[in-house]
Amino acid sequence: MANSAFSVAGSSSGGGGGELIEVVNLASDAQIPFTDLSALFKKYEIRLYNVLSTAQGNNLYARTSTNNGVSYDSGASDYAYGNLIGLGGSQYNPHSNASNTISLTATETGYGLSQTAGETLQGSIWIWNPGGISFCQISTLLTMPAYFGGSTFMSNINGGGYRKSLAAVDAVEIYVNSGALASGTMELWAYE
Repeated sequence: MANSAFSVAGSSSGGGGGELIEVVNLASDAQIPFTDLSALFKKYEIRLYNVLSTAQGNNLYARTSTNNGVSYDSGASDYAYGNLIGLGGSQYNPHSNASNTISLTATETGYGLSQTAGETLQGSIWIWNPGGISFCQISTLLTMPAYFGGSTFMSNINGGGYRKSLAAVDAVEIYVNSGALASGTMELWAYE
């Protein structure tokens, strides 16, 4: 877990019915596990604030666990995903029906998160019905000044994916393909 993570039980969002479960202050973290996801909640939201990478072009991914994070599903065809990315006036559509992870940002080499101050990732990652015996679905609404081929462009990302197994999920790990997340905050919210 991140260097300065802490749990906040019973904190209300003040209007949306959400409960703040955990806050993670990123400090050179390569993997951020969110464990103990309860079937009592229908959905979870991971809010990302001011997230910076340790290297230009890193990409953000998710994978799931059915044993509370002891191990994460990573078989060659465990997941399917699709993203629609608006990048500097163009559209990009990375997708896969057989992947070892869910891509949250992109899959193209040289495109991804920035390490430049002020060029931060913001947005939400939603985890739908993790405790149900159905496909656990993950969707995103992210925005960032994306690093691409030596330049920075504004990028909006709408996407989603799912674990291709009918099993309850009790942990989700967010991670980068190389290096780490240098700074920023992730909050885990739960909704009934």
